[in-house]
Amino acid sequence: MKSLRKILILTVVMFLISVYFSDVLFAFSAIENFNEGTKLLEQGNFEEAIKYFERAIEQNPTMSESYYNKAYALQNLYKFDEALEQYEKAIVYNPNFLDAHINKTAILCEMLRKEEALESAKKLIELNSQNTTANYLMALALTINERYDEGIEYYDIVINMNPGNEYLSYVYADKASILADIGKWEEAIDYCDKAIEINPQLSKAYTVKSLALANMGKIEEALEQSHKATELDSANAVYYGNKAFLLNKLGRNEEALEAIKKAEEIDNYVNTETTLNILINKSLILAELEKFEESFEVTDKIIGMDETNYEAYVNRCFALLGMGKYKEAVEAGNIAIELDPDKSLAYLNRSIAFFNTEDYEKAIEDGETAIQLAKNENDEDIISKGYISIGNAYVGKHQYDKAIEMYQKAAEYNVNDRLLSEINSNMGKAFLEKNNFDEAIRFADIAIELNGKDDKPYVVKAEALLEAGKKEEAMETILKAIEIKPDSFLAYNGKGLVLEKSGELEEALVAFDKAIELDLYNKMTDLVEEHKMRVERKIKMRKASVLLVVLPLVLIIFAIVIITKIKKTGMQV
Repeated sequence: MKSLRKILILTVVMFLISVYFSDVLFAFSAIENFNEGTKLLEQGNFEEAIKYFERAIEQNPTMSESYYNKAYALQNLYKFDEALEQYEKAIVYNPNFLDAHINKTAILCEMLRKEEALESAKKLIELNSQNTTANYLMALALTINERYDEGIEYYDIVINMNPGNEYLSYVYADKASILADIGKWEEAIDYCDKAIEINPQLSKAYTVKSLALANMGKIEEALEQSHKATELDSANAVYYGNKAFLLNKLGRNEEALEAIKKAEEIDNYVNTETTLNILINKSLILAELEKFEESFEVTDKIIGMDETNYEAYVNRCFALLGMGKYKEAVEAGNIAIELDPDKSLAYLNRSIAFFNTEDYEKAIEDGETAIQLAKNENDEDIISKGYISIGNAYVGKHQYDKAIEMYQKAAEYNVNDRLLSEINSNMGKAFLEKNNFDEAIRFADIAIELNGKDDKPYVVKAEALLEAGKKEEAMETILKAIEIKPDSFLAYNGKGLVLEKSGELEEALVAFDKAIELDLYNKMTDLVEEHKMRVERKIKMRKASVLLVVLPLVLIIFAIVIITKIKKTGMQV
């Protein structure tokens, strides 16, 4: 019996020993996988590293460091949702794991999950209120929640911690970013300069400075700073997006599109603010380049990512205007205004849409609202465009003096040459409608001098010359418009009018047909069809008048022939 008891005890002991050594070996294997994964992580081989961390987790599911490192690898692969899940698990097994809380908060800020980011930042401060990064992330979380004054307070806390020059330069740049967000452009530039003085290689400081300068209307200087940012960091999609925005402001849209394509190459199209900004800029630039369908498609992508995105509907309105779908443009403008009734651009675009639906009173009303809001935004570009839109509406109402007054107000603001050219071209059109051809030509010439690449002032000048009886000069001018823009339906319509006035009716028909062919969105096809029908009637009348002249002659000749024959017959008799 004692022997049996000894055997039983020995068996139990051996079992316990085997279990103990099994656990030790199992744990050792988990550590080995963790270490191997960490090596791969440090080498930047994130996909392979994840496999080792997953093995380590399988072998030891309570090892928080494995979840943390796996999350960090996923974060570097821009798989933010999966990374967050792993950081959460690391925190479950180690609630005070500060680095896991830090990275979790950073991702939530990047993804603009505003409320979650702020809650996570608060937890960080609870864990360690003296930690520099914790305070920095609290500042960032407050900023994305648009609590700017509180955000600045936390940036100041970080600055007072004397974190060291390199870190301090980043804090200065971020504080500058907030100051720019709240319209304190000069202070923002001061902090950018402080950051650059400490760290001349800090690309973010140049980008923030460029945005501040742009908002002060110093676009060329802003572009200079943007170039520096992309030179220092050629792998940053945000910087190329900023460059595209500035090039667009200068009317250099081909270059802007190239910058946006570069941003797209760099960006991984995760659902972040960066991607949205790239797409917003792209849709605007495509519309400016008259690639309206492509622009519209991009707005679909934006709305798919964020169905309440104000800029998406503003740009959609712009694209629909270009496509001649004016009622749909009004609807897009309505949605944008519903999403944010305090921003000017949607009112401006809807004003243009109302003008094109011949609802001139609403066009004027929206133009006035756009101007008032743009004054609050300190956006001289939109203020000027608001006056242009109102001026156009007064032209529609045949109140030309009132229109000229609005165009004069539009010209008072600090705008680029391209917009100033448009103002003078429209002024010329108003004088043309008043039959003041000399003034129409003068303003068209000013517009051409400001922007020789726009076909519209040439068309205005040609029409004025034609009405003044200067047909040859009118033809020279309209051919110049076609040379500048070979696909201009406006220019071909103008050519048709010049040819019609010159009596070259068949050639006029050819020009009108070309105008209709080029008018892809039927913006003035009905009007050109009227011109064409008028010319066709003239051709018929010309043929009829020729017949009226020729027929009597034929009858006379016929009568002479008959009489001659009769006389000959009589003589023979």
